[in-house]
Amino acid sequence: MKGPFDRAYAALEFLLEHALAPTPSHYDMAYTHLGGGNDALTAEVARLTEGGVRLTAEQASTLAAHFCGREDAAAQAQMLHHTERLETLTSRTQDLTGGFGRDLSGLPTQGTPLANLTTQMVSRLAKAERELAEIATDITALRERVAGRGEDEANDRLTQATSRGDGDSFLVSLAEEPDGYTLALAKLDGLDRINEEFGLGVGDNVLRAMAATLRQACGEHEVIRWAGDEFMTVFRGLPAARATAMIEEAREAMARRTLRLRDKGTPIGTVTFSAGIAAAAADGPAEAVRRAKAQVLAAIAQGGNRVVA
Repeated sequence: MKGPFDRAYAALEFLLEHALAPTPSHYDMAYTHLGGGNDALTAEVARLTEGGVRLTAEQASTLAAHFCGREDAAAQAQMLHHTERLETLTSRTQDLTGGFGRDLSGLPTQGTPLANLTTQMVSRLAKAERELAEIATDITALRERVAGRGEDEANDRLTQATSRGDGDSFLVSLAEEPDGYTLALAKLDGLDRINEEFGLGVGDNVLRAMAATLRQACGEHEVIRWAGDEFMTVFRGLPAARATAMIEEAREAMARRTLRLRDKGTPIGTVTFSAGIAAAAADGPAEAVRRAKAQVLAAIAQGGNRVVA
């Protein structure tokens, strides 16, 4: 990656280094500081951190208010694009890491030098997956906080789907669902390609179209923006077979849509998504989420544009 995304990742690393929560004001301060265009901010950060001292949350908030308080709408939109792009890239990296780990797990793990190396690599990949999951959670929270400034935080600003919000609260609510539930995790196929070929604005429009398609096909059932290019539909009290039929209907409707560039009217080609279905898990909602994610990866591995239940 080059340009603003290098700086965006560096800003998140700065927050981690100083044990600062990934709030919009903290991120704004770190991003501005690392850009090198605000000498006064850079000098103050250097003074406060002299000798390896970490910034406190109070200091970071004060710096943001004093040096970064003149943010306009364009800067706000740019920050939101950065966090959404980071979220999508992190999700893609998780998928690749998980797939590589599964490939390695099929190799021998005992008796040869290669087996010993395989065991070490599987262990390291498992650790990397855990760390990526933690980073992905932080980036999702940051995006929602940026998008939610001055707006209804119950809804995702871009797509008007329900915001993921506090994932723990979401899981608790499912655990208490008396009539069971089915989860459907849908992941847009090829968002990176769309963004690179047509621009982030077109990618945003495609995400809006996907959310609208899911809402139309799934009726009253809740559609949550789960990650940058992922939506989770929660079918409370509905068996997996009926939930699968609804998601299949949404998938077919999405593939039939003719999405065009607004300025030229040129079609951007067929846009599809892959989805994974998971019924209520005996060992809790977190396991159902994990299985839905695994089914999505299986759908992608089979070429995408399909539902795996």
